[in-house]
Amino acid sequence: QILISSGVDGDSMADVIALESTLMGMDANYEINRYSDASANFTDWNDLDGSYNAIAAGRSFETVESIYREMFGEFYWESPPQTESPTPVPPSTQTPAPSGASLST
Repeated sequence: QILISSGVDGDSMADVIALESTLMGMDANYEINRYSDASANFTDWNDLDGSYNAIAAGRSFETVESIYREMFGEFYWESPPQTESPTPVPPSTQTPAPSGASLST
C-alpha cells in the first residue's frame, strides 16, 4: 500500500503524471491525494514559513489513519501539543476514537 499526500503548490503536473505512470507500470496499490493551497510542509506545525495548512493536514492524517485501520485494525493517535506531530499510542493507553471522528488542529 502506497499513500502519497502532497500540496498542489509543491508539485508540477508533469511530475504527478510521471509518478502515476511509474506506479501503474509497477502494478502498485497506491493512492495519491493532492491538497489545494498547500505546499510541501503542509503538515508541519513548526514550519516557520507559514506553510502549515490545517485543513490539508487534518485530511491527510485522516487518510493515514484510515489506511492504518485497514492494515492493522484499530489505530490510536495521541493528542499532541501544537508543537509536535501526532504519534501512535499503544492501545493499552488510549481509548479508540468514535467512528467518524477526525483529528482537530
